[in-house]
Amino acid sequence: MPSEMPFSSAETLNRYLLDHSFRLAFDGHTFEKWQNQLTSSLKEYLGPFPEQPVPL
Repeated sequence: MPSEMPFSSAETLNRYLLDHSFRLAFDGHTFEKWQNQLTSSLKEYLGPFPEQPVPL
């Protein structure tokens, strides 16, 4: 009885990506709308910025 799971990790990833929709994928609408969504998501993921600059 053959297995339905491929042996290749690349094939497994390709199958997963075919059924997955990316939340921040460019959907063909305006670039500004996509950029605003991306910027707000990045700010959410990064968390608050320090009030005072920090030395690098």
